[in-house]
Amino acid sequence: MKHPTLLAASALLVLAAPAVAQEGAPPPALDETPMVEPELDLQQTMAMRCSIAFALVADWQADGEAAGDAYPPIEDRGREYFVRTMARLMDETGMDRDQLRVVLDREVGEVQAGGMTDEIMPACLVALEDKIEERFLHK
Repeated sequence: MKHPTLLAASALLVLAAPAVAQEGAPPPALDETPMVEPELDLQQTMAMRCSIAFALVADWQADGEAAGDAYPPIEDRGREYFVRTMARLMDETGMDRDQLRVVLDREVGEVQAGGMTDEIMPACLVALEDKIEERFLHK
């Protein structure tokens, strides 16, 4: 089952692309060549999975589910982490939004099917704090 926040997060991919690329760009040509999914390295995979875990936890917290009580409020910081991570992955891998959505959908399935949210959240929270500190130190 997909969560509303994950769907909304997917929609945020549009915001992660430069505005110039969105304006006046011709529609993509229909290509019958199958889309090739770029492989993510371990760090990229974990960043994407943390983004997904943050979205799931934010959903739990918004819905008042007990599972969300185990974590600090995550919605705003998690959303920012998600958007920045997706933009970084597009830059690092050369993926376009459609390719990124395919990889994101695959990883959502992995995280949900494996029930790994609680398993990865401690490391993800450390990564989130590191990103926040990094952002403030480099201003």
